[in-house]
Order: sequence, then C-alpha cells, then structure tokens
Amino acid sequence: MSASTVDDLRAFTVAEVAERLGVSKRSVQRLIAEGRLATLYPRRPGVPVRIPAPSLRSLLESGHTDGPGGAK
Repeated sequence: MSASTVDDLRAFTVAEVAERLGVSKRSVQRLIAEGRLATLYPRRPGVPVRIPAPSLRSLLESGHTDGPGGAK
C-alpha cells in the first residue's frame, strides 16, 4: 500500500478535525450538518463521529476559511 492509500484510510474524530482547522468542535459539527464534511457512519446517538481523510482534504482544497489565519 502506498502512503497516500494509507492516508485515505485514516479517519479523524471531531476534536482532531477541530484542532487541525483551528476551530471549535461545535464548528466541526456545523460543517458536518451543512454537508461540507462527510462522516463514515450516519449520525445517530451512540455512534462515534469519524471524518474520513478524503472529506477533510476536500474541505481544505475547496478553500475552507474558518479558523485562525483562514480568512481570505
């Protein structure tokens, strides 16, 4: 497996995504609710929220502007 394939298999918690984007966990939840970030599993009580690496990468490539230093 190549490094990019392994990276594509990675999934992040809400807290990890918040830290990477420099925003609050609530902001990440809002991005999920808006459909700007996908999750691995449907959002239901008791099911952990995991954001796949390709979804996070897509958000960043689309010019995400929230968080410190993110404003354009």
